[in-house]
Amino acid sequence: MAQNLWSNIRGTVQKSLPASAFGAFIEPLCFDKIDLDILHLSAPSRFAADIIRRDFLSSLLSAARSLNPEIKEVRLTVAEASPSARDDEPGLPLLSATEPSHSEEPLSQSLLPEYSLDAFVPAPSNAFALAAVQQVLAGEQGAYNPLFIYSAPGMGKTHLLQAFAREFKGRVVYMTAERFMTAYVKAVRENELVKFKEAFGRANAIAIDDVHLLAGKDSTSRELAGIIENLIARGGVAVLSANASPFEIEGLSESLKERIAHGLVAGIAPAERELCAGVIDSAKAEITPEVADFLSLRINSSVRELKGAINRISAHSVLLGGRLDLAAARKVLADIIAFNSAPVSIDMVKKAVAKRYGVSMAQLDGQRKTKEIALARMVAMHLAKELTSHSLPEIGRAFGGRSHSTVIHALRRIAGMMAGDSRFGAVVADLAKAI
Repeated sequence: MAQNLWSNIRGTVQKSLPASAFGAFIEPLCFDKIDLDILHLSAPSRFAADIIRRDFLSSLLSAARSLNPEIKEVRLTVAEASPSARDDEPGLPLLSATEPSHSEEPLSQSLLPEYSLDAFVPAPSNAFALAAVQQVLAGEQGAYNPLFIYSAPGMGKTHLLQAFAREFKGRVVYMTAERFMTAYVKAVRENELVKFKEAFGRANAIAIDDVHLLAGKDSTSRELAGIIENLIARGGVAVLSANASPFEIEGLSESLKERIAHGLVAGIAPAERELCAGVIDSAKAEITPEVADFLSLRINSSVRELKGAINRISAHSVLLGGRLDLAAARKVLADIIAFNSAPVSIDMVKKAVAKRYGVSMAQLDGQRKTKEIALARMVAMHLAKELTSHSLPEIGRAFGGRSHSTVIHALRRIAGMMAGDSRFGAVVADLAKAI
């Protein structure tokens, strides 16, 4: 019966994927078992497993839940791994022999191997949260206990939490807030609350992800607050995460907010281009510089989404042979780009033009009229007219307070140059595409 369910899941996923992707990554998967609410699958190689986790796992989980709502997680292992690398006890994480403390805790969830401190890409936007985790791991928790990390989805908070759980020297429980809530409700229903509390009482540290899911669950969040209180009183450490500051999460119990307020709250800001470039570089994927620039400009709202885009491009490169050019990458990522598309602003135009012509944005606004700066300024005005909804007077004001007649002159000059020089026209067209 379980095998039939897996066949139906594969059939559902097949309808939503290109035949090449399904044949390369989903078809070779082997069904292992369904244990409680977890679907266990095995991939033929670590490379395939990495691609599936990052690009197709959500599709597998959606298909599984549509056919069996009781399935809450899809867990992937590598078939070629040795038996010692796998844990036969249900619900336990895959860890190396150097990390026995986490695997001893039956409440803990799996840690993804790619979520390590070494693999975390540092940048100004996440430097404070990263430094806080490093201090806690160094035993300097002090005023950082509990440590609460928050950010928009996909910015690295789960990565940091799992890295903490992996690096911590001692018994640690890592789980999502949803898993915590499920375990707590089950313990109350089956009159095993003492056993539930004892499981946390043995831990030296806990790491709870997605705490915002406890909003409106007053008794569950109060239970978590009590567990944190007892843990810290015993000299333990608590690290939590959510998609917003704890003081902005409506419905979170006051006792939990008060406990969090005694520690350190660290936010991770939206990804800047420096971080995106670091993520692309660390992926070591076969991506052209042109495509890398495009990714860092257009897919920068989520590190997780950026990694997914990189993996998708890598998968297409492997399947089709050779690196993708910008046009091909745009087609491959059309759905992601559409989701991330925002109205083009004049500043976006200025940045792209300034980079292309080797001038600064200040020079585009300034009064200098060297040949290079004047040309770049006129091109930027032309693109601002083509790509934004701003009026000519508004465009003029955005370029150092120039008049709308100056903008009209620039538009006529660029139109004439494009008509008389096909290579120049191609440069302007490429700029428009890049923006």
